[in-house]
Amino acid sequence: MDNFDRNRPTTSPEYAAWKTEVHSFGRMSRVCTLEKLLRNERDALARAIHENFVSARAKEGRAIDDPSMRPWETLAETLKSSNRQQADHIAVKLRAISCRSVAIGTGESHPFTLTDVEVDLLARMEPARWNAERFLSGWTPGLKDVAKKVNPYLVPWEDLPDNIREYDREAVRQIPHLLSLIGCRIERVPK
Repeated sequence: MDNFDRNRPTTSPEYAAWKTEVHSFGRMSRVCTLEKLLRNERDALARAIHENFVSARAKEGRAIDDPSMRPWETLAETLKSSNRQQADHIAVKLRAISCRSVAIGTGESHPFTLTDVEVDLLARMEPARWNAERFLSGWTPGLKDVAKKVNPYLVPWEDLPDNIREYDREAVRQIPHLLSLIGCRIERVPK
């Protein structure tokens, strides 16, 4: 009804036809929550990912003036977005190993440890995700130059140095802990 007249009485036949053609779907109470609309859970997870990154890199001696080492509040929006995309990708990674994230029940404690095979599989997925994110933002491979959007690690997993592969493995090992920070745990999905 492209030409629907908003001033026409609601008793008109056209209004009645329009009204009956609208159908809701899904569970509105589940998807239309303030949490889902504002994505607070996702930002909490992204912040935790960033804080883990900063802590690990600080222990290695990364310079505190590195833009990626800033506190979340002063972090560049592009880096916040990158952390959010990594948080979003956790669900994809979990599906790859027939798992999912679920809310932790009251008094419930289910520690979850990924197997070495799962860690390796998911760690291989992270640079693929990161490469796609960077390529879509205009980055290219080469000698590092952040101003020109050039990074030497925009390569397949097989071509990454061992220390960078270990970053990805450690990020994957942290997933159960990160999810616990937002009140979630990992469970295996029955096949």
